[in-house]
Amino acid sequence: MHKDIFESTVFQGYAEDHLVLLNADFPRAKKNSLPPDLQKKNDALADKYNSEGEFPLTVLLDSDGKVIKKWSGFYTKGPENFVNEIKQLDANSHN
Repeated sequence: MHKDIFESTVFQGYAEDHLVLLNADFPRAKKNSLPPDLQKKNDALADKYNSEGEFPLTVLLDSDGKVIKKWSGFYTKGPENFVNEIKQLDANSHN
């Protein structure tokens, strides 16, 4: 997801002016474990937005933290379609 979608110029160009991005990491290997304070914050995010434990999970929130849409699994339709989905959701939220 990072390489194919989030690091694409299409997504970066849109996100720069329209989104606030947050990546919550949940490393499996103990050697990659997070500092306790960051792990606690990420666990709270997981409890709130991913109680099913889906991986990977991308969540689009509004400015109040309300879930607008979730994408479970790897997005395979390309960065242009991903950005277009977000734009459509944004357009619908203003109607």
